[in-house]
Amino acid sequence: MDIIQVKDTIYQTNPTYSGSESKIYQQDGILYKIFKTNNNTILKNKIRKLEILYSLAIEDMTPLFLIEINNQIKGYATKNIIGATPLDVFQGNAKEKLQILKQILLKLNILHQYNIVFGDISTNNILVKNGTVYFCDYDNYKVENYYFDQTNYLEKIYLQELEGDSYLDNYMFNLLTIAYLEKIFEPYTLNYLKNYTLPNILNTKENKEITYEMLSLKYPEKITPFIEHTKRYHLF
Repeated sequence: MDIIQVKDTIYQTNPTYSGSESKIYQQDGILYKIFKTNNNTILKNKIRKLEILYSLAIEDMTPLFLIEINNQIKGYATKNIIGATPLDVFQGNAKEKLQILKQILLKLNILHQYNIVFGDISTNNILVKNGTVYFCDYDNYKVENYYFDQTNYLEKIYLQELEGDSYLDNYMFNLLTIAYLEKIFEPYTLNYLKNYTLPNILNTKENKEITYEMLSLKYPEKITPFIEHTKRYHLF
């Protein structure tokens, strides 16, 4: 995987996006993601994950090259999907949203084939353009034995209760499904499941049982994707 020294004119301008872990700049069809941390342990973990993802070349989840600044690898570059917007910006009817969710699930299943866990499955980390889904923030995935660098509030609830992360993506995907279909701020989705009935499209016996397992976390292996148990008449 190539290591490129980028021009300081790129990262000394105002970033296109600034998150908790990084700043993102764009130029000439490329996104430059510069990590904020100087912690060598975190940087090494991220670099190793990116190198593995580069070697696997999984669809749109492949970095272009690593970025070096002042003799230290500080980020990576990806293709800029011009015109793509965060998932929660894409609006459509229930059928259209289900098709988007099905795409997300298919891409998650591809990751799992390579022993990769997405973890932070949120509307900010999934983009949509012309009905096609793209994943981002893959430096924070769990790749083989290289762990997440950061976990969000909902991930922490699951990981603090359970020893492993085998079903974490199903858990997080179901919470994303609720947030997306019901337009709920993601940290509130667990409270929604506790206090309200499921959206009509998901309100099946199977999904009620899955909801119970998500709230109790006693048998995480029983947490399967909500969208695999929709009411049939809603699928057409």
